[in-house]
Parts: sequence; structure tokens; C-alpha cells
Amino acid sequence: MRFEDNIQFKETVKKYSIAKGVKLRFLKNEPLRTRVCCKEKCPWKLYASHDKRFDCYVLKTYNPMHKCYRSNENTMLSCKMIKKKFRDRILMEPKMKISTLQEMCKSELEVYATYSMYQRAKSDVLKEKQGSYVEEFASHWGICYRVVTL
Repeated sequence: MRFEDNIQFKETVKKYSIAKGVKLRFLKNEPLRTRVCCKEKCPWKLYASHDKRFDCYVLKTYNPMHKCYRSNENTMLSCKMIKKKFRDRILMEPKMKISTLQEMCKSELEVYATYSMYQRAKSDVLKEKQGSYVEEFASHWGICYRVVTL
């Protein structure tokens, strides 16, 4: 399996961790190589590194055997991932309660996160939207100033 770079590989591993409900840990996390193992002492392992021949990140070692159980608590879930997943829904319903967002995440991703993480994700999405309005309004003032001075 090939990836563009280390960042794309790590994002894929995080998505896998959340989808499968397993707790993973990055042992080596360097720009040219990354090693991932399961936190629960099971034989699952993953190793990828940069391959000069193809000029991409290549998966070199993979042991798919998991002996651990599914967990609803996952440290791989971040505010950034919540923002990506639920951005459109938050923008469609900006007055959505945090508890509603929490329930949506529990039902779709089957993962629990802290209340503040959901709160931060929602406020970041709304700030981004508000920021685009502010930039647009500022550009209108520039146009109005040019018209008045002519």
C-alpha cells in the first residue's frame, strides 16, 4: 500500500483505529519511517517508511491479528477529526446543542470524547464561517472607499 507522505499515512491509521475501536500507539513517528503497534499487548503491528524508488510512503510490515477487544475510548479521536466529519451538519444547524453533536458522534463513530472537545470543534467551525463573512465585509469596504474617492 502506498501513501503520499507520513501525514497521509498517520491520518489513515487514525481513521482505522476509530473505525475498528482499537487503541493504537505510534512507536516511531519520524518523517521517513513510522511504526505503529496496539496498546493492548496484542501482535498487531504496522511499519511504513519512505521508498526512494517510488518517491512515496510504503507499507512494509503488517500483522493484522488483533487479540484485543473493541473500546469506546480512543485517544486517536481529535477535535480536528470531529470538525471534518460533522462540519456540514454544524453549518446547517448552528444552534445545535453540544449534547446532540455528542450523540451523533457516538452513534456514527461509536467513540466517546470529552464535552469540551465537541464544544471546541463546534466553535471552530462557526468561527471559520464567521471569519469568511468578516473577510468578505472588509473587501466591500475597500470597494466602497475606491468608489467614494473617485
